[in-house]
Amino acid sequence: MHPDQRFTGTWQRWHATRALVLLPIGLIVTITVVDIQTPESVHLGPLLVVAPAITVAIGGVWLTGLIGVVAVAAQVSSPFSTAV
Repeated sequence: MHPDQRFTGTWQRWHATRALVLLPIGLIVTITVVDIQTPESVHLGPLLVVAPAITVAIGGVWLTGLIGVVAVAAQVSSPFSTAV
């Protein structure tokens, strides 16, 4: 076995996980934009819980916590936010 072959699998997994992080970030952005575009009587902010829930499957504790903080920040910064 060539020494470089040991790290090939690790590199591919890390690279795939890094690309998959775009999924919860894209969900946060999409849900926030749609929430801003909809009437004030429709609240889509609670759907932001999906982003950290998906991140659990692709990342560790720190990544999940970071995505959770970003989701909470998106909810709080929304103009029609019910969070105080």
